[in-house]
Amino acid sequence: ILKNSLKKDASETFIHDLQHNTADAELKHKRQRQSVRSEDGVFLPSWEKGNFALPNSIIRSALFSSCSNPLTVTGHHKIKTQGQNAIIVDGHLVDYDRLVWAALLTIAKDTPLAESPDSPWTTVTYWQLATAMNINFGTSAKKAIRSSLLRLMSARLEVRVKHLNFNLPQLVEISLEEVPGRASRKNPDATTERIVFRIPKNVAELFGRASWTKVPESAMKFSDLVRWLAIYYSSHAQPYPLPLKDLYDFSGSTCGMAEFKNRLEQALKKLAKEETPEEIRVKSYHLDPEKKTMTVKMCRWTHQ
Repeated sequence: ILKNSLKKDASETFIHDLQHNTADAELKHKRQRQSVRSEDGVFLPSWEKGNFALPNSIIRSALFSSCSNPLTVTGHHKIKTQGQNAIIVDGHLVDYDRLVWAALLTIAKDTPLAESPDSPWTTVTYWQLATAMNINFGTSAKKAIRSSLLRLMSARLEVRVKHLNFNLPQLVEISLEEVPGRASRKNPDATTERIVFRIPKNVAELFGRASWTKVPESAMKFSDLVRWLAIYYSSHAQPYPLPLKDLYDFSGSTCGMAEFKNRLEQALKKLAKEETPEEIRVKSYHLDPEKKTMTVKMCRWTHQ
């Protein structure tokens, strides 16, 4: 049974292949569920405005650490992940990088993904990327985005989902170009920097059916552990008790467990406030001191 199961897994893909004469309505329907391959190329799923989209294997992991000052590990190292997923990364990513990557995915979701060196590139300005991120644009934002792009383009990942291995030489291919800007008497040789990028085809493998989540933009407006929790629970449909140690590991926390417990409760209190959008608001949470587990209920789980 195991041999047959592994053989079946080896032949599977999370990208749905469409027939060459697929109707637009069917293409739209399939893309609401997962990545697709059509005669025009490989595409990410589609999602509505007001949301970002991220793979569950990434959401439920410490790849984008919630810690403000995470440990810096050099070389290939394994990331803490939930369930049967596994991630090995060569590089160092932080919480802010997830927002930048999610915005790039949103910009590129209706563009064929890169399958060869000749695949087309997408060009955006820093202002356009900041707009997609829903942040105010300025000198500090541009500096933060540029640093994030450099980290993203240098990270190398190996991801295992449902017994399938996916190599991601890059989460995104990026080239930072300087082009002529608005010249003036004081600066006749003015230049401006643009972001030229494309999403590798292998990223689509992370967006299989029931393998990704539409994350409300409101979840991204927070930072650190609050943002991680809002995104993490966006990928769940019902409550269940989770060991504190798992939440500690998956969030990439590096503080002591006693401090993490305090930070966790403070973050959940913030998400439970009335002014928090209902789509990410915490309805209740319960810490079982005996079993050392936390159970969180979200307002959007109306059936609970």
